[in-house]
Amino acid sequence: MEASHISFEHLPSATQQKILESAVKIFSQKGFSGSTTKEIAKEAGVSEATIFRYFETKKDLLFALISPAMVKSITDLFIDIHGKNDVEILKNFLRRNTEAVQENKDLLKIVLYEALFYPEIKQTMFQEVIQKKSKLLEKYFDQQREAGNLTDIEPRIATQALLGMLIGYVIWKHILKDHDIDQFNEEKVLDDMVQIFLHGIK
Repeated sequence: MEASHISFEHLPSATQQKILESAVKIFSQKGFSGSTTKEIAKEAGVSEATIFRYFETKKDLLFALISPAMVKSITDLFIDIHGKNDVEILKNFLRRNTEAVQENKDLLKIVLYEALFYPEIKQTMFQEVIQKKSKLLEKYFDQQREAGNLTDIEPRIATQALLGMLIGYVIWKHILKDHDIDQFNEEKVLDDMVQIFLHGIK
C-alpha cells in the first residue's frame, strides 16, 4: 500500500473537523466511489484546493477518518488498572468499543463496504484499528498471565476470542440490523460476554 500523505500541521482544528464531518456525510449519502472532493468541499464550506492541500487523494481523506474515530476511545483503558478487577476492565473495554461504533456507525459502514473493493482500505482498517486494539488487549492479558491472575493461555488467542464476540455483536446489531438483539439491554449483553469469556457457559 502506498504511504498516506496527510498533514494537519497548519490546518485549523475547526476546519479540519468540518472537512472530516463533511466527508462522512457525503460518503454516507453517495458511497466512497460515488463521492467527489468537490462535493465534500462544498459541504464543508471550503475550496477543493483546501482539501487537496492536506489530502493528496480521496482515499487519504478516508484513511484520516478511520483510526482516530475507532481507537482513541480505548487508548487509556489499560494505563491505570490498579484496584480494578478483570470483569470491570474487560467490560469497560467492550463498552467503549460499542460506544465508538454507535458514534461512528456511518463511517464504519462505509469502511466495511469499501474494504470489499479496495484492498488498501481493508489493510488500513486492519492495521490502524484491529491491530491497535489487539495489541492493547494482548499486552493486558500477558501481564495478567505473568501475574498469575489468568491461566496459561496464549494472549493472542484470548484477544481474538473476546474481539470475536464483540465484532459478532456489532455486525448483528449495526450492520445486519437484527431487531431481535435490540430487545436486550446492552449492559446485560456486555456482562454476559465477559462472563462467558472468563468462565464459559457452565
